Amino acid sequence: WRGCVGELAAHLGECGWALAKCPNKGCAESRLRKDLPEHNATCEYRAAKCRHCATEMEGRLLAEHESRCPSQMILCPNGGCGVRQEWRWMKQHREECKSEEIVCPCAGCDTRLLRKAMDAHVTGSHLQKAEEIVQSLWGEVARLKAAAESGQPPPPQQDASHEQLQNLWQENARLKATLESEQRRVAATPTSWSFNWCAVDGWGGGKFYSDQHDFGGGVAGYGILQATGDPEHSHFIAYGMHGIERCRVHATLSILDKHDKILRNVHDIGTAMQPQELDFTLSPFWGGRFTPTPEEKALSVRADGSIRLR
Repeated sequence: WRGCVGELAAHLGECGWALAKCPNKGCAESRLRKDLPEHNATCEYRAAKCRHCATEMEGRLLAEHESRCPSQMILCPNGGCGVRQEWRWMKQHREECKSEEIVCPCAGCDTRLLRKAMDAHVTGSHLQKAEEIVQSLWGEVARLKAAAESGQPPPPQQDASHEQLQNLWQENARLKATLESEQRRVAATPTSWSFNWCAVDGWGGGKFYSDQHDFGGGVAGYGILQATGDPEHSHFIAYGMHGIERCRVHATLSILDKHDKILRNVHDIGTAMQPQELDFTLSPFWGGRFTPTPEEKALSVRADGSIRLR
């Protein structure tokens, strides 16, 4: 460079051959100014953004964060499932996944099957057997009753000793207790769960369903967002149930911000002390309407344009 002495200071401030300190906070490296872009590409203190959640951090932290980022999409490990889910929700998915191997819920049975095959196993191997036992017992009752009415001692039973009958009674009682326990758990015991869903178009128009929660016994619940795409009109947020006609519910439906923190509870159904009685024969969905504020929209829309609700 050749120039006037008065221009020297300005030139040195931009000269590519002058030694300059890396501008990244925390980095003590110095390079020729012309080499700074190359250095910045690998600088441990450069500004970097997670490709899963768009969180900004120092470059030296990026690899470890991305390897454990709860927003990364992973494939369900159960063969035949094929569901891709954010890491944070995978545990909940596996608790409901039809391709997950589970142990038979009936006492004394160690059979392991896929969840989707377990209902058929319980019905075929346990409930059917219980029915056969009950029929056998009713037959024995009828035989003894007929003998009592005739005044004659009951004829000997060829295939049912007293010990066998006792075993049948015990087996029937065990299966009946297991069945009743499962029915009480599904129908009467209060159950808490969270369903999460992603509206890929943000607050644009569309209908978006949440993941589904399986309560067992053929009963399942899920959430739904009917987004209007019109800022002047409210959205509909609700949930529905399969396999049950009526239930008592306390539900809180919420908007989440970009970091999965609750921005606002937009609708409540019942209370913890006074759950609301819902009749799904009258309506397939129960919920309410709400309109997100401009601030909530700004805080809830993520880097990929989606929003999350719970």
